[in-house]
Amino acid sequence: MPTKLNPVNPMKRCYLVTAGILLVGFGTAVAIYLMADDIPDNPFAEYEQSKSFSHEVQRMGGKMALVANDASAWFAGLWHGRQLAYPVACITLLIALGYYVIASGVSHGEGLAGPHDNEDGV
Repeated sequence: MPTKLNPVNPMKRCYLVTAGILLVGFGTAVAIYLMADDIPDNPFAEYEQSKSFSHEVQRMGGKMALVANDASAWFAGLWHGRQLAYPVACITLLIALGYYVIASGVSHGEGLAGPHDNEDGV
């Protein structure tokens, strides 16, 4: 006669899955940080940091173009080399937190219908 498996406590499952998400995400971030090379040298980096480049960008698009160029360069730098580990770790935290909030709410019986609704949905 086959034995029945004991159902896992929903909160315990929530904790285990959240810990798994964090373990995989942070492990990936650490592996990226340790294995990735630094960002290769940009041959135009010296010119892009000069006052003449800033003046030309500001002349063509105004101060907002200069701010947008700086923000674009910063954001693009996050996705290369060792800097990629930081966004991976932050995204891991967001995913784990989102899963935990949703799963812990559902496991307490507060599904989409809400805690005060009966079986008829009223």
